[in-house]
Amino acid sequence: PNIRESLLPSVLLCLTFFVLILENLAFVIGERPWFAHATNVGHPELDGQPVYTVFFAEWLINVPILLILAGSIALQRPMPEVAEPLVVTNVYIVFAWVAHFVSSPGIRYCLIALCFLMYFRASWSMCRWVWNWHLENSDDHHILGRPLLTF
Repeated sequence: PNIRESLLPSVLLCLTFFVLILENLAFVIGERPWFAHATNVGHPELDGQPVYTVFFAEWLINVPILLILAGSIALQRPMPEVAEPLVVTNVYIVFAWVAHFVSSPGIRYCLIALCFLMYFRASWSMCRWVWNWHLENSDDHHILGRPLLTF
């Protein structure tokens, strides 16, 4: 590989660690919890519970980076194949966050159920990465090598 290809995984991992440092600094810096919101769903037992929005923001940044590392770089999947679970994952992260603020129980439960369905769809697509990689590289690589590292 050329120098760009060999440095890209390290740069992406450093970026994820930088985002995690920023996330943790959000908890340390400041006297008021600006990084959290309170649920407001019209249910006395649930209203006022903290929703740590900073976690969701971190996931929206780091999860795509990790999926690119696993799919595009480690398993050498084409970007369109990596893009589908990446987008699905980010959408269900947003839906999971939104579910904390939906007052209708029916809509909230539908959002949560949709999140689980989207999670299973994204997971299935990622398992297909390993399967496709294994089909393309079955004679010179062992299934417990590179694919196992991506999990």
